[in-house]
Amino acid sequence: MTTSAEQVEEATSGARTAVDRSAELWRRRTEQVTAGASVLVTLPSKDMDQSTEQYFEYLQRSLEINRQLAKRWTDALSAFSGAAQSHTESLGEAVRGHTEAIRDWLTAEIDTLQQATVSRTGAAKQAQQELARQPYHDLPKPELADELGRRDLPTSGTAEEVLERLHDADTR
Repeated sequence: MTTSAEQVEEATSGARTAVDRSAELWRRRTEQVTAGASVLVTLPSKDMDQSTEQYFEYLQRSLEINRQLAKRWTDALSAFSGAAQSHTESLGEAVRGHTEAIRDWLTAEIDTLQQATVSRTGAAKQAQQELARQPYHDLPKPELADELGRRDLPTSGTAEEVLERLHDADTR
């Protein structure tokens, strides 16, 4: 059995060993960091303010060049857009003018066709009336009146009226 004094001595010895190991580890790491720091000291020691200033001047010049380039692109795009709009408007006006000219021409053609149709219809109607009157044209008025009497139509009037009455009866 171990006594409490032995236990305390054993715990103290373990703690001392842990502290010694930690101290050795810190010493080695400190030597490594110190050796690495000497490399940093050997780097050229150029003025960092000047480098920083040059870098920001470069950034400002780049920004200005990009701004000018973007402005030129937008100006070119605006000019192109304006030209396209102007061309589109001109084309629209030409199409409207052409459409109006075609409409006017077609309207005139339709009017001419309607007039010709009315004229031909009138001529055909007149020819039809002449054909319908043809059988009665050479008959004297008393024979025309007899024909009206057979159809139970009024027989009075001039020869032209009688002839017209017969014609109307035939066309119904």
